[in-house]
Amino acid sequence: SKDDADNEDEEESSDSEEEEEEHLAPTVPAPAQYSSVSESDETEPFEEGETA
Repeated sequence: SKDDADNEDEEESSDSEEEEEEHLAPTVPAPAQYSSVSESDETEPFEEGETA
């Protein structure tokens, strides 16, 4: 029980740091790229191709 709690605390500390880095990486470029691509790729061809 004591070993399990200590192990959980250690794993949570390491997992928290790794999860934060992994969570920040895909979370930052994902919406940024999606917004940039959606705005540029969807607005430009939509106005130029469909409208014109």
